[in-house]
Amino acid sequence: MVLQRFTFEKQGVDSFGDLSYLLQAPYEKVVHAAVEGAQQLEWPTAWGGATDKEAALPWMARLPKERASLLLYTREEYRQLAKPLGIWEESQRATHNGTITLRTPNGATLLLADRRKCPYLPEGLQLRPPKGMQTVAAEAGVSCDVACRQAGARCDMKTLEWGNSCAAMAAHFGCEKGCGHQVGPELPAYAASPDLDTYQQCLISDIAISQCAAGYAKTRRLCTCAPAISKA
Repeated sequence: MVLQRFTFEKQGVDSFGDLSYLLQAPYEKVVHAAVEGAQQLEWPTAWGGATDKEAALPWMARLPKERASLLLYTREEYRQLAKPLGIWEESQRATHNGTITLRTPNGATLLLADRRKCPYLPEGLQLRPPKGMQTVAAEAGVSCDVACRQAGARCDMKTLEWGNSCAAMAAHFGCEKGCGHQVGPELPAYAASPDLDTYQQCLISDIAISQCAAGYAKTRRLCTCAPAISKA
């Protein structure tokens, strides 16, 4: 059997060495320094437009080993980025402060940094909420298209992402049963109906991308609305 080849449980290990670098403060210092000193790459042109791992392997083999390489992304772009890199496509895994650290087959370090969440990026590379953004706690079943329009603003899919966090939800809803991860185009939303298993939870998603037109009769959406476009 394949499992018989795994001997860790029988033999154990004497020592994992010095693991102090995994403590939060020293780890963040290392990641910060790596991002700060990395060479920024452009994608998808970075790997010649490759859409699968086999096509991107030659590109990864050319990455320098002497310093890290940096790719910037946003959550809605993640799947397009993940596929040619051969990493989990459904959602970001092994992230810390919006940063994923990868080791390529040739031993180079590749950093993926979420422009909304990575605090180590210089100000000019970070994404910030648009000026004049309004946050609206919509009534049950009301879409963000409607809620934003009623507030004199407009719904924009990228702007909706600023509401997709437990902290943002807790600022506008009770979240009596905590904050949880679910999948749905109407998220982030508050489970307002007693019929739901998630009743009184604030629901966010790291998989689904929020859609302006979505609405569900048993939840209340949190809509982070972009400023209305001037007609002048």
